[in-house]
Amino acid sequence: MYWINTIWNRSAFTPIWAISTQQALELIRESVQGERNDELFYDQLIRLAPNPEQASVIATIRNDERGHNQMFRQMT
Repeated sequence: MYWINTIWNRSAFTPIWAISTQQALELIRESVQGERNDELFYDQLIRLAPNPEQASVIATIRNDERGHNQMFRQMT
């Protein structure tokens, strides 16, 4: 069997400070959408939870996602 150096298959590293403002705003926009999708997912889990205790735990996680979404929105 042959050994393959996996370093050759990696994409080039781009430091975060090397992106444009427009690219940064696009990344934030994608993050906001991702947090919203997560919140909707947890809303569905709350409705499917078998008991109130589990629904409460999931609601706490969902509320964290709401906080993340709000944080990203304040960045723009």
